[in-house]
Amino acid sequence: MPSRTRAALLPLLLLVCASIAVSASIALAQSPEGNPKSHDIIPGTTGVDVSWPQCDSQQLPADILSFAIIGVNGGRITTYNHCLKGQFEWAKSAPAIPQVYMNTNAPRPDYVHPECFPEDAFCHAYRYGRTHTAAAIEWARQNDADALNWWLDVETANFWTDHTGFNAQVLAGAIDVLQETGHRVGIYSVPRMWRLIAGNYAPGLPNWTAGAADLAEAKTRCTDQYAFGGGKVVLVQYVSEEFDTNWACPGNIIRRLVVAGAAAQVGHGED
Repeated sequence: MPSRTRAALLPLLLLVCASIAVSASIALAQSPEGNPKSHDIIPGTTGVDVSWPQCDSQQLPADILSFAIIGVNGGRITTYNHCLKGQFEWAKSAPAIPQVYMNTNAPRPDYVHPECFPEDAFCHAYRYGRTHTAAAIEWARQNDADALNWWLDVETANFWTDHTGFNAQVLAGAIDVLQETGHRVGIYSVPRMWRLIAGNYAPGLPNWTAGAADLAEAKTRCTDQYAFGGGKVVLVQYVSEEFDTNWACPGNIIRRLVVAGAAAQVGHGED
């Protein structure tokens, strides 16, 4: 559990209102034929992910395939993808409603949060994750890209401390604020990086894993061998023609949706 802070917990009413607001902002899209689109990726299909490195529209994949996941920030939790609005709009041409991901990292040692006691390092880490994730949600809303499904990108390429418990608090803060505002949350990483960064922290969220060389290898990675953080692998990333492409693992995808502190399991099969 995150450390206690000086500030009182948000009233339940505020969480309910936030959930209603995000539900209202995520309208059900329509296909060109007028049929409702789904927020869920169809298992057994392929899609792409793009972000700030593809800000030049000429660099977007010619074929969006079945789904697209768009990066909200610019490589770090404190930065922003200034092409988000256009990329998210482009992604709407896919059969599934676009999803988004955000980069994560730990704060530098001199970071302090005003709601924490100075000596409470875990509190500072947790509030850092909450504060910057809330800012990312606001950025997505400003750019008409507040998707229902959010993925947290957890990689060793970004700054993390040697204390896995401290790093885990950053991720817990990010997960909490997303779930409290009615979003579904998943984690992008690989088992080794997750262990180095978050240790034994196991939020039990869907896994989007990387490292496959091609589609054939990606199809072999939908197993517990490539899972981390107590989750199940539902997406596998591989590189195709210089762009990140992803395979949606066959079978049921279970995601946890937390609204106003009440957990509910939502299952998505191959219908």
